[in-house]
Amino acid sequence: MSLRNTEYIYGIVVYTGVETKIQMNSQKSIYKQSRVILTTGKQILLIFLMQICLACVASSVGTTWMIENL
Repeated sequence: MSLRNTEYIYGIVVYTGVETKIQMNSQKSIYKQSRVILTTGKQILLIFLMQICLACVASSVGTTWMIENL
C-alpha cells in the first residue's frame, strides 16, 4: 500500500491475530510422498509381519519337537 499526496499519516494497529491478511493467505504445506516411498513402507511392513508369523511357527514347531524327543 502506498499513500500519495500526503506528508504524514497517523495509524493504529487494532487487531493482529490469525485473521490478518498475511495469516489468511499463508497455507500449511501439504507433505507429499513419492510412490517409491509408499511402496517401500508397505513392503517393510509386510516383511515385518511375515517375520513375526515365521517366528511363531518356528517356536511352536521347536517346542513340539523338544517335548516329543526329549
